[in-house]
Amino acid sequence: IILPDVADARACWAFYANALDLSDDQAIWTSGANFHLDADVTEEIVDEISARIRASNAHWIVLPYTVSTAFLRWAQPLLDLPNVELFAEEAAWTEKNGDKGILHRHMRSLDVPSVIEQMNSDIPVPRGYVCTNLDELLRARELLKDVDVIIKPLKGATGAGIIRRAGQHELASYDFPLGAVNLEEMLDLDLDPAGEAVSPAIHFIGSDFIGSDLVDQVMDGVTFTGWRASSVSDHFAGHCWRVVRTLLDELKPKAAGGVDFLSVNGAPMLTDINFSRFNGCHFPKLFLELYAPNSKAYIWSLSKPSPALSHINIETWYRILKEAGLGWVPQHGDTSPHGVFPVVFLSALRVTCIAVADNDSDADQLHLAADALWASAHNVPETDADSDIPPGKFPQRSSFKYCLTEVFEKVHLRHEISELTANLEDITEEVVELRAQNLEMSHEIQAVPAKPPMGASTQRSAPPFANTTDPGLPVVLNSDLARVAVVDVLATTMEQTPTEVVIQVAGMLSAAAEVTDTHSMLG
Repeated sequence: IILPDVADARACWAFYANALDLSDDQAIWTSGANFHLDADVTEEIVDEISARIRASNAHWIVLPYTVSTAFLRWAQPLLDLPNVELFAEEAAWTEKNGDKGILHRHMRSLDVPSVIEQMNSDIPVPRGYVCTNLDELLRARELLKDVDVIIKPLKGATGAGIIRRAGQHELASYDFPLGAVNLEEMLDLDLDPAGEAVSPAIHFIGSDFIGSDLVDQVMDGVTFTGWRASSVSDHFAGHCWRVVRTLLDELKPKAAGGVDFLSVNGAPMLTDINFSRFNGCHFPKLFLELYAPNSKAYIWSLSKPSPALSHINIETWYRILKEAGLGWVPQHGDTSPHGVFPVVFLSALRVTCIAVADNDSDADQLHLAADALWASAHNVPETDADSDIPPGKFPQRSSFKYCLTEVFEKVHLRHEISELTANLEDITEEVVELRAQNLEMSHEIQAVPAKPPMGASTQRSAPPFANTTDPGLPVVLNSDLARVAVVDVLATTMEQTPTEVVIQVAGMLSAAAEVTDTHSMLG
């Protein structure tokens, strides 16, 4: 693994080497002087790698982010060795198929069908044109004069360079800072319940899909921030899988890539191509397959650290997660992985975490709790960069207490109520059993009625867990006995005294009342 010798990379390597049982001789360090690592790979580094390869009878694979002239400058001597293979597309293939330019016809040759059209003209894509200069851009605008337009750089990633509803002034002054662009119609997108565009994606390596489920991109406007379980229907997902399978069968990529869709009037629209390179979801997905293949995950990037968070390194962040009961230790063969793990920690660029759980809802709740931790991390002292990560598993399911005392103050009340509901699932059986016992007792009383005292009312009060309206509705806690029973169960679950439970629940009810009517929100 070739790494730049900068503080973040050194800290990350120490952390991952310890957590994932890697050895120090697996890391080769460059000077870290340049932003692009390729520029820092010297002849001495190449000689060191070559010597290791020659001393081994193994088959070696060179795995770049993507192939470039700068990469080939230093890598070619290695690629010339007989037992070395390059995992990447050929330059000619990438030039033709490697970006969003395959979606549309080029303005310079409007009579030539796009790559997608030649493949299958029924694949739905937005109206649009590929433009390489200002004249082409303005002519394309004339062809799309009946709609609002969006500028998308062909080689852009994570939303970089996108201009939505580009006006005439923006078009006339556009200087192509990222190279050629697509000028496309603005789509009337379907939104999810949170008001974000439905944006599912599929990732692959060669002809193989990575992951068995679609993932929805989590977007902040046009900026990508993560992935979560897709909300689209099976019919929608099936259409997406078929489109991507067609692309893979026709184009026959050798390396990594991804395909993005948007939802328009309930139907998928192919909107983005990311071929010939890894993107941010490949590594978390592969990590999930390696350590938690049967689990669900939420993958997201935390907000960039503010100056107040500049002291937070990967060790400190992981310690915060562990102390909150959220830290996950990836281990092969773990039958019930649960928690949060940082898969990227480069504070100047991106901090990405993966939340792993048995189901999508729990993974999302872990993500919300970790987000709140990050927001409050400015009060946490820095961890010594040389500290060791204790081996073994850390407490993984004790986040309920933390969420009531800290996370509640950091995120929306509706998320906390959802968290409370999720954690109460563990006590449902006990409550139901108490209710059943109470109802059984009431039936016995009905079967052998006691003679009431002279002059006393013959009407019995409802049993404490009885539902006074409809037996199909949730339990109504209509007696002091019932309330005490639930508080006792909560106290045991939360490892607190009944008094502490009452105080915290009362606080939540008070806060809820400030937002909306308590009965409609928590009933």
